[in-house]
Amino acid sequence: MDLVSFSVNLLLLSNAHRQLTGARVLSAFVNNGQFMEEMLCSIGIMQDVVERLVEMLNWKNLHKQHIRRATADI
Repeated sequence: MDLVSFSVNLLLLSNAHRQLTGARVLSAFVNNGQFMEEMLCSIGIMQDVVERLVEMLNWKNLHKQHIRRATADI
């Protein structure tokens, strides 16, 4: 399992701390031009991941603000 797959699995969990970790790792890949294209191509074909990212962007809970920010970067 590579780091992108591991991070995606964390996003799909219900634990907010693990979701934040997964979102931050993926956000770091996006912000690093060297890995951005490959990472976006790999998660872009995963419908459940794209749906989860969109769902996370719609969260209104103030405690999940950091998750929304990292998700917005992705």
